[in-house]
Formats: sequence, C-alpha cells, structure tokens
Amino acid sequence: MKHISRRHLKSVTAVGVALLFLSAAHTISADPTEAKRPRIELPQTAKTPPARAEDGATANHTDPGKSPVTAVSAPADGDQAFQQAREAYLKRITEIERSAQRSVEEAIREARKRASEDRARELEAVRVEFVTALNAAIARAIENGNLDRASRLTKERESLAGQQIPAPAIDPMQFVDNRIYKCVLGIYGQFGRRNKFPVVNLAVPSRNLWSEDIQAKLRGRIDFTEINYQGTAKIIIRRDGAYRVELPARGTQFVLNGNQLSAGNVQLKMGVYDIRIATGTHGQPFLPESFVRIFGQETGGEIALVNSGIDVRQFLSSEIDNQSVTEVSGYRPEMVE
Repeated sequence: MKHISRRHLKSVTAVGVALLFLSAAHTISADPTEAKRPRIELPQTAKTPPARAEDGATANHTDPGKSPVTAVSAPADGDQAFQQAREAYLKRITEIERSAQRSVEEAIREARKRASEDRARELEAVRVEFVTALNAAIARAIENGNLDRASRLTKERESLAGQQIPAPAIDPMQFVDNRIYKCVLGIYGQFGRRNKFPVVNLAVPSRNLWSEDIQAKLRGRIDFTEINYQGTAKIIIRRDGAYRVELPARGTQFVLNGNQLSAGNVQLKMGVYDIRIATGTHGQPFLPESFVRIFGQETGGEIALVNSGIDVRQFLSSEIDNQSVTEVSGYRPEMVE
C-alpha cells in the first residue's frame, strides 16, 4: 500500500509541473506590452472617388429617340499601319509578278524571232550549197551529152531559185504558247488521193478559202483538180445553253467532238470542244462558198474558233513532203482574252 502511494505522488507531482509550465506560457502570450508594439500596414491601392450626382446624371443622359451610346475603343495606330504595310506588300508582289511575266514573254518572242532568222539564214546557206552542186551536175550532164538529165536538173534548180510558192508572210515564232488566237488550222490537199499540199490557211472559213488571190498564188504550183480543205479549231463555251450553228446548205462538214452536226440549234454545256471543218470542190463550188459561224442563243454573240499559240506555231513550222508549209491567206490571227 505504501509503494502505491509513492507512485501516485510522483504522478501528481508531474501533473503539477506541467500545469505550471502551461500557466507560464499563457501569461507570456497575454503580455500587455504586445498591444503597444507598432503595426506595419501595406500600402493600399488608391480608390476611385465616388461619382458625384451631377456626373451620374450626365453619364446616364441620352437624347430622346437615340439608343444608348456604347463606348468602343479606337483601333491602335500600330494595327492600322500594319494593315497598310500588308496591302502595300501584296500590291508590290503582284506588280513584280506581272512585270516578270511580261519580261519572260518578251524574251520568248525575241528568242523565237532570232531563231527564225537563224533558221532562214541556215536554210538559205544550205540551198545555195545545193544549187552550186546542181550547177556542177548540169555542166557535167551537158558535157556528157545527156540533155534530158541536164533539163531535169535545170528545172529542179529553177524551183529552188524562187519559183516555189512564195515565202510565208507570217512568222511562226510570234505566237505565245499560253495565249489563245482566233484562227483555224486549215490545210489544202487531194485527200481522196491521200495527197496533202504544203499550203495552209489560218483564216476562219467565211467564203474566203478559195479566193482569187489564193488561186493566183497557187496556180501552176499545185493541182487544182478535186482540191479539198480541212481545218481544226476549238470553241470555248463559258456557260450552259443553246447555240446556233450556221453552215452552207451543202458541201461543208462540221464535226464537234467527233459528232457531225448540221446547221441549226445545239445544246452545249460549259467546256472546250474540238472542231473539224472539211470541204472541197468535187465539181461544185463548195470550197469558195464554205463558211462556219456559231452564235449564243441568249446573248446573240458569236463564238470564236480558236487555237493555242503553241498549236499555231507548230502548225506553221511543220513540213509536208520535206517542204515547209506556206500560209496563203495573209490572215493575222487575233489574240482572244
């Protein structure tokens, strides 16, 4: 019993000491000198003074019949300057591109002109060289008493000396590849005999394929018997609708995308169509009277028969039976926009 009392005493003593410590801590935290210490305050943001009554009246005032005005911030000067700079930049880029395109086309035309001139000089040099050889052959034939051979060689020389079809008055190199020209790529021949003549015509058929002027140029140089004409072109239809085809009553074939058409109306959709025209003489004046016209029913405007610049140039630069083709109409194809 005595032992238990000691343990109890020790426990009471420990509890008492703890209570003393807690009391002291509480006293320290409640030190009255703490209230006397200066307080440190952070600076506060300035507050907007309250609006005066008259200001409020002015702000809320609106004219009768007008909606309240909402304040909109004006665009910054920097944004407007940037937009102007953008527009100037795009405009300048477009001008540079157009100028470069014009320069390229001009350079192409000049290069083609020089190439055409070089070609003419080279052909003339080759012709002169061959004529020299012909003269020598004629002289030998005469010396050998072979007059028939000398006569044939003389005729051949004369044909090379300027008796051939007149030189073309139009330069193929003037046509620009990606441009469109109003014309038909027409050629003459005896197609029933599978003969083609090195004679071409760029004019759109309009009772002009066998004029007196053309016949005068060709008389004595090609066979007029059963002469035929064939021409190719394209038409550009820009809108769906009805179109009217005008042809002679007889003698002119008009083929559109492989389908032969007669004079009259035809429904066409927007697109590009291949055209082939064929006519001839065959004992009748079909060739001199041949013409082709196409009109829009709604607008009444005529649809042009056209070819690309590259097609025109290749056509005029072609050869038939080792002879360069010659354009006999004198027609100057117009560029179509």
